[in-house]
Amino acid sequence: MVILLKHTLKNILKKPFRSFIIIICMMFTALTSYLVFDLSTSIKDVIGNYFLDMTGNIDLSITSETNLDDEFFAKYPETSRLTLYDHRYEIAYRDPEQYGYEFTKDLRIIGLNLKTAYEMELLPELNLNDSEAAVAAAYAEEYGIHENDTISLYDVNGNTHDYTVAKILTGTNGMIPKDSFVVIVPEETMTTLLDTKELNTREFMIDVKDDAKVEEFCKAMEEIPSIEYVRLKGNEQIQSMIMQVTSIFLVLFLVTFLMVLFITVNISERIVIERMFTIGTFKSLGISGTLTTMILLLENAFYAILGFIPGTGLYLLIRPSLLSGMISTSSGDAARIDPIHLYIYIFVLLLVLGMQFAAPALELMKAVKTPIRDIIFSNQDTEYRLSKFRTTLGGVLVIIATVLYVIFGKSNGLMIFGSLILGVVGISLMIPLFLRLLSMLLSGLFQKAGMPVATYASTELGSKKTDIVSGVLCVSICALCIAVFGIAGGMMNFYTRDTFDSDVTVGYASQKETYYHYIEDLPGVTDVQYIYTFSDEMTINEQIGKRFYGVMAYTKPFLITGIKNLPEELGFDEFAISQTEANKLGMKVGETYHLSFASDSVFPTERDMTLKAIAYTSEYTASPIIILNAEQYEKIYHDTVSEICIKCSDPDTVRDTIKKYSVEQNIKVRTKAEIAASDLKESQGVRLILYCIIGLGVILTIIGISGNQMIGFEGRKREYAVMHSTSMSKGQIGRVILLETFFVIGSSITIALLLGRLILFMIERALYALDIPLPLDSPFSSFLMMGGILFLLIMFTTVFPMRAVRKMNTAETLKYE
Repeated sequence: MVILLKHTLKNILKKPFRSFIIIICMMFTALTSYLVFDLSTSIKDVIGNYFLDMTGNIDLSITSETNLDDEFFAKYPETSRLTLYDHRYEIAYRDPEQYGYEFTKDLRIIGLNLKTAYEMELLPELNLNDSEAAVAAAYAEEYGIHENDTISLYDVNGNTHDYTVAKILTGTNGMIPKDSFVVIVPEETMTTLLDTKELNTREFMIDVKDDAKVEEFCKAMEEIPSIEYVRLKGNEQIQSMIMQVTSIFLVLFLVTFLMVLFITVNISERIVIERMFTIGTFKSLGISGTLTTMILLLENAFYAILGFIPGTGLYLLIRPSLLSGMISTSSGDAARIDPIHLYIYIFVLLLVLGMQFAAPALELMKAVKTPIRDIIFSNQDTEYRLSKFRTTLGGVLVIIATVLYVIFGKSNGLMIFGSLILGVVGISLMIPLFLRLLSMLLSGLFQKAGMPVATYASTELGSKKTDIVSGVLCVSICALCIAVFGIAGGMMNFYTRDTFDSDVTVGYASQKETYYHYIEDLPGVTDVQYIYTFSDEMTINEQIGKRFYGVMAYTKPFLITGIKNLPEELGFDEFAISQTEANKLGMKVGETYHLSFASDSVFPTERDMTLKAIAYTSEYTASPIIILNAEQYEKIYHDTVSEICIKCSDPDTVRDTIKKYSVEQNIKVRTKAEIAASDLKESQGVRLILYCIIGLGVILTIIGISGNQMIGFEGRKREYAVMHSTSMSKGQIGRVILLETFFVIGSSITIALLLGRLILFMIERALYALDIPLPLDSPFSSFLMMGGILFLLIMFTTVFPMRAVRKMNTAETLKYE
């Protein structure tokens, strides 16, 4: 065993540059594998920790129009329940800078069972008697309240009751949102504040004991008209976000996996050819073909492990930033991140090992079956023989890919990905034929022009293994690298997009429009748009069934830049819908649909409406959206504002004024610069990994092609020596190498640019079919720039073989011929 290990390490260290290429490939494979197979699990864990911090073990909250007792809940899966008793009133105060005006803030008093709240991890352990209270830190700070101080609270009749402050609650969660004015008291105290002997039990926080039955419990509550529930964990939007992120990184994984596969298979085949004499030696010693194969694969196992280790290290380095950038707690602190599951490490290692074992499999099986005599007398053949079978197979794969796309191009994302892979493989198999035809064309032109060196170089272009393999590699991995660049660019544009064309944006508004009219009179304000949205569970035609939609009013001027392709006007009985939803339901512009709105409300509404436009809403939200005429919207949902877009000359002053004098506790007022900075901060993890993928993609492309050139030079060294000894100077041989590379890389990158755009188009269509809208339509100039950079970098790699030619000892190279 020791001898085998020494033999393997000697082979690895014999050509360190080539070994480095393979290790980089395996590192890249490990990194992208973690992005796919760990990310979805980790996001779920992070979100789980987020909700654990926010709402403890609570699965959903329930509000009922009637009292609910133990007998009611006994009919459903077993639960733990925390009953909430709520009392609110406004606190008047005067601002020192505007003392002539009186302002108010909302104070919320919550009565609950303190022991149950602690067990559900919603509150710290509190032991309050009926004359004590716990106060939220924001309320205490605003009014200078300290522990052991006495505060006065009003009951429903306006009478005051004094309580001792036993605890200042500094944490933030579902019970005590950030910056909110909340007072916690024992549930017994609420009988005094609500002036009742028997409390109504209509609001609950529910923890379903068996997590597998949460869905069953929610569906049961859905069937009861008098109950409204909010699912706090595992809701549709969260699952959609996880699926979108995982699917996009899965696409990146598939693209980079193909890139690595092309390079690894090429290098592995070269290694097997170089090991032919070792195979012959083993066979002459009577070692079986199976054992010989295992010995040779041991080297590949080392490559896999040596790539797996730094790939794992790099992912562990960027993982916290990536995950913390996706979700933060209400306090602004990063959510807790759990370690990677052990099975993920094992799976990624097995995947990397599997690639290294599979890459040389065909060439290795062929080599092991080669007779000893053929191995001993065989010389390395540098000539490329065009394979009719491979060329025909490539054409067939391209045809199959085209047919699959034509049939499933609008509905089945997985079939589009399948046609994409078949198409890329098919085109790569046809590249040798293209290079052969190009060689014939160029050699004829240069011969007529009396350019012998260029004629020779163009002739070699279509006949030498090195050039053909470089061409196939260049087309394949440059096209895939360009695709990675396009995907990454699309994702970065998505995460840093401008959603609103406004200087100040007010989020989480909750009052009638008239309440906000004062904003129009603030100094410097030139335009205000009120945005109305409502999350409604509704149906489109009876057969489609219920689904949550964000319903929006179409108001003018429309300052939401994240929604595009809307008509100039939207009639009273017309609507627009997001593109992904229209594709999913097969909806067409001009057709009439039966829509039901507010079906769970006191006044449900049904309308027959005409689809006026299919809107592009992916830059605004990933959720499905229906857009209605403003008058129609107001009739159904009234005029409660959800967001406000403000155009003004002094955004900072307008922001500060609104924040200072607004009664709403959860209102979020930000300037355009603050939104951009927030987007950059929240997407820093995603952007970091995308920059790494782009950089590694370019490095992998350069290393792969440069490595192939050096390996090809070793195979053609004797040929160059013969040329130097008979007819050419070393300078002319260098020009041949330069021209061959120029012809191969120039033509290959031209094809790669077109193929890369095609790959991006198909990926975008596949993502849309999977209900993941991610625009990948970058300017063609950026792809030309990317192609130009790749071309220059690859041409620079000709320095290594040209330098090797200058240093070549012709007599030493030829003495064994």
